[in-house]
Amino acid sequence: MHSVADPFEIWPKHNERNFVALTPVPFLEKTTRVHPRRLAVVHDDFRHGWSEIYRR
Repeated sequence: MHSVADPFEIWPKHNERNFVALTPVPFLEKTTRVHPRRLAVVHDDFRHGWSEIYRR
């Protein structure tokens, strides 16, 4: 009977070439460049575009 390999063992270990941390910072930076004045946050009278959120 064949043993089934652990699926996590067949993938290469992560390193600087194949690993990117999943954080909201790159998304925020790109969105600020592409849509600086587009509405990002609305809460009652509080309304700010992406560039204002990025500055905070």
